[in-house]
Amino acid sequence: SGLAPSVIFSFNPATKAVTQLMQGINGAVLQPLANGAAFILSASDQRGNATPLTRFTVPSGVATGLAVTTIAEKCASSADGKTIYCGVPRDPIPAPSPDTWYQRAAGIHDRIVQIDVASGRATVLLDGNPDMDVASLFLTPDQRFLFIHDLKSGTVWRLELTQSDPAPSGQTPSSPPPATPQSQAPPPPP
Repeated sequence: SGLAPSVIFSFNPATKAVTQLMQGINGAVLQPLANGAAFILSASDQRGNATPLTRFTVPSGVATGLAVTTIAEKCASSADGKTIYCGVPRDPIPAPSPDTWYQRAAGIHDRIVQIDVASGRATVLLDGNPDMDVASLFLTPDQRFLFIHDLKSGTVWRLELTQSDPAPSGQTPSSPPPATPQSQAPPPPP
């Protein structure tokens, strides 16, 4: 709950060691990064207002703030963990977060944002067309496509990602093509 503190632990299956990583985090939602060495944490303040995401690196215990505010479940990472993709609401998530989103009591209108972990730079890839409330994201193994599950329609959308390398001199980089529906998924459970 956005109004209740959480404790976050790590568990090493090889040694069976349990380590406390954080405590007193309201509204904690975790999303592991693909490389397994870190996770994204979304949380809320004492009044239940959503706060910016945090990237927590487990081996070092380093927590780094990210430039977007969303629910960690709305994010996924590249295989190397260097890029994070998130559905980021255009408007603040109503308090208490994440409760209002899980209860479907708030209408969320997400942008799709790409975050470069090294620089912290966030780039909007898709904004408003289609209008969606991201339930989850995942990348194809070749990192060419980002799949987006929309809670509003139950549709799974595919967004083709462009290379992050700059365009050759004299050429301009192209923007990603528009998202296209892939299949009609069943509606989310009530």
